[in-house]
Amino acid sequence: MGAIPPRTRVENCWMDGKTVSSGITTFLAEWDESTGPKIIDSYPASKKMDLEDITMQIFTGFQTVFGTSDDVAFDRTNLVLPLKSYKVTAKILLDSYRSKQVRGGRLPFIVAFLVPIKFFERELHVYNGIQERIVDQYAKAKAIDLKSYFEDVVAETEKLAMKTRDKAESLLKKKEYWKSVEEFRTSLFLLKLTRNAPAIEETLKKMEAAITKFSKEILDEVGKKIKSGNWKEAEKDHLLAVRLAKEVKNEKIIALYTGRLHDFYTSWIKALERESKVALKCKDMEAVRDVQDRIVKLAQKTKDEKLIRKHEKERDKHAPPEPDEEESLYEEE
Repeated sequence: MGAIPPRTRVENCWMDGKTVSSGITTFLAEWDESTGPKIIDSYPASKKMDLEDITMQIFTGFQTVFGTSDDVAFDRTNLVLPLKSYKVTAKILLDSYRSKQVRGGRLPFIVAFLVPIKFFERELHVYNGIQERIVDQYAKAKAIDLKSYFEDVVAETEKLAMKTRDKAESLLKKKEYWKSVEEFRTSLFLLKLTRNAPAIEETLKKMEAAITKFSKEILDEVGKKIKSGNWKEAEKDHLLAVRLAKEVKNEKIIALYTGRLHDFYTSWIKALERESKVALKCKDMEAVRDVQDRIVKLAQKTKDEKLIRKHEKERDKHAPPEPDEEESLYEEE
């Protein structure tokens, strides 16, 4: 596995609770049937999350599974619950401890990690060990400081990111460029949750190499699509290349593929101009106007004002004639 670039003292400031990554929130809550949810601790603080509401949703889900009878046993249970209204997924571990103050003699509690909804559910197991330790500690001491566990959460996230990046590099060597790009994306997403700036920068550079090779691969196929008259599919390839270049924020690559896209539109316009001349020769004015409309739309995509004006002028030359005044009056009668 690739080494995780070390953080600087400034980059470690997420541990002060003020500049911590907002990508992951951890909290522990109890459930009292008379008073409802009680948040024991949370870290980092999140103004966007109503933790009491989330806890209510979670325990409602567990009650659906376990029931509400007095003798129900809240056994230690894992649950993954998508919370679309908050755009997060909750990775939850439920347990309970003995308490004479509640019906049934056991008071249930949960430790939950809230991660962005796009976090792959199959990878959430990396937090199992941390949640187990938190639950064990709370069941024993009835107190918890989640901040002291958050460094482990970040470390596990970074390990997963680096493992994913290693997979991306392996795919790149195998020339499976698109799969490589997708894995680099996932690695980058995970690293952004941790705010490890050096690792993010390094991953972007590696992803740039995969995107460059993949873009070359798809653009090599564009010529074949154009020869077969499949301009729309060729356009999709060019747009994808530009979009991928923007992902890695490399201005040089963005300019290169944007320029190629402009040249592509110019070639498409020339092909349509030939089509328009054939229609004009056949005096099929409806076809001429249709082609000219398409040309103007393509010119607009180039954002080249001179080119747009040129083709708008050409289109207007072939606009249908306005009915004269007598014809208009006759039509109104």
